Amino acid sequence: MFNSIAICGFTIVITVGLASLAAFPLARRKGKIWRLISIYFLCAVTVPIQLFIFPLYFIFAALGIVGNPFATSLILSAINLPLAVFLLRTYVLAIPQELDDAAFMDGAGSWKTFWYVILPLLRPGLITVAILVGFNAWNEFMITSTFQQGQANFTMTLGYLSMNSTIVTDRGIMMAGALIIIFPIIIFFLAMQRFFIGGMTAGAVKG
Repeated sequence: MFNSIAICGFTIVITVGLASLAAFPLARRKGKIWRLISIYFLCAVTVPIQLFIFPLYFIFAALGIVGNPFATSLILSAINLPLAVFLLRTYVLAIPQELDDAAFMDGAGSWKTFWYVILPLLRPGLITVAILVGFNAWNEFMITSTFQQGQANFTMTLGYLSMNSTIVTDRGIMMAGALIIIFPIIIFFLAMQRFFIGGMTAGAVKG
């Protein structure tokens, strides 16, 4: 459970932080360069991660960071980042640009405008993206099974898989394990449901 929480937490923080920083200029800046960057993120959504597993594992093994939760979260963040950028870009587009202009008139630069004006108004989108990314990281199997080797580095999903024997399987233990895995997700979603629905509604249309 510690490994699952660590990977999930690191992935959410990295993805939400970088996606919010990228979404602001992509929504506000105009020009060919920014359109090309948007196309790059769009193409990144369609590229399967399976193409990069072997070179990534080679690099991680050379660096000695196989089994490191933070290192694994970097891969999961890269997988979720393109979609998170597009979602947050939609939320930024819904924020009137007149607020940016007013901040500039008061002497605020791009960073202060983002930190004090855009980021507080982006809270519903940040929560929505955090929930989606958290679910993906918690349920991830292919990446964690490749890079979290060793029983001490198992996530809850890998631990549940190791309970299934080819000879004999205790169905009662398997059901109890499944309940332990899904229970934190259910509690988390019920606690954040109001913010999730509000965030999806807020980002559905452009203001």
